[in-house]
Amino acid sequence: MKIELIQQLINQKMSLRNYASFSVLFRELRFKANEALTFKAPGQFWFLEDNIPPQFLISSEMGIYDLMDNRINELQHEHSGTIKMINRSSGILLLRVVILIPSKRKGYAATRK
Repeated sequence: MKIELIQQLINQKMSLRNYASFSVLFRELRFKANEALTFKAPGQFWFLEDNIPPQFLISSEMGIYDLMDNRINELQHEHSGTIKMINRSSGILLLRVVILIPSKRKGYAATRK
């Protein structure tokens, strides 16, 4: 997914969900050969950037991204919840993601202690 589209989706999601503030992180994840990683990301939205190597398998509650499986009709570029990523190659691969972390809804009063 192109970064311009990711920016539009971030603004749209935050507006629809009525969030006043949020954080956006850019991560470049390095996977060793045949490495599998699981990320717990409840309430976060992970967007896959362009040029994802076909050896990656990425799945979450939102769907799956797997270029090597011809049975999948729709590849999911946005993930949330528990995200599983697998490098099925025999070499090191990089994966770039943009992470949206909502933090405060509009109209909610801040609490102080």
